[in-house]
Amino acid sequence: MARHSQMTSFELNDLSKSFQADIWLAENFGCEFIIGQNGWINCSCPFEDHSDSSPSFGINLEKGIFKCFGCGKSGNFVKLVSILLKKDFIDTIKLMSEASGFDISNLDTIEYKNEKFKKALEEKNQEKQKIDKLILKATIKIKKAMHTNFEKAEKYYQKLDEIVVQNNIKLLREFVNDGIK
Repeated sequence: MARHSQMTSFELNDLSKSFQADIWLAENFGCEFIIGQNGWINCSCPFEDHSDSSPSFGINLEKGIFKCFGCGKSGNFVKLVSILLKKDFIDTIKLMSEASGFDISNLDTIEYKNEKFKKALEEKNQEKQKIDKLILKATIKIKKAMHTNFEKAEKYYQKLDEIVVQNNIKLLREFVNDGIK
């Protein structure tokens, strides 16, 4: 079992994401969740040292993370379970893997690493497709603007080039939605 202490951040992230923290918290701590924004669900804080009557504690199941805006505790689900149950890292990993059906015995295999690599490539490809669509949308908007004000359109193209070089999808999205008039 010494292998657990050598888990990579990717493996911990996978374990956190596979762990159904909402169900676990409801069953073990009586948490009642309400749907928040951007993938978060909220409830009163389950930590002993924080008496909370409002839903200041949130979890994001997709990202495998938690945050309490009242007491300030935050982290991944491994940290959450470890703190709540006062368990060390190895015991926490065992408990979470058993509860979620996450097989920790395959983490060192080439097949697991290959699957992780393929998944990362797919995510990168999806992000590139989003960027390409935003660039196309920006180009169409700029071409429309070109009919009324060529100099303004030229400045838009320069700004678009700067943003594309930065490879920042958030800036690109903002530029497409708010920057081109």
